[in-house]
Amino acid sequence: MASGRSAVVAERRRVIGVVGGLGPYAHLEFERALLRAAAARLDRPARDQDFPEWILSAIPATPDRTAAILGEGPSP
Repeated sequence: MASGRSAVVAERRRVIGVVGGLGPYAHLEFERALLRAAAARLDRPARDQDFPEWILSAIPATPDRTAAILGEGPSP
């Protein structure tokens, strides 16, 4: 019989972590690509449960890239 700890480990799922912050829309293309790739791996119509879990953290504190290019701010 499996111990309680090994039963929990067996049920643990992999979760994708995404750190954004290079613009408010930057992660959208990544998410579209992720969902398309997950659906393409199936040989049937996708269900919600077929897609991976992911956590997104958008961090908009990245220094302004345009200001850095113009020499008016720090480089991201």
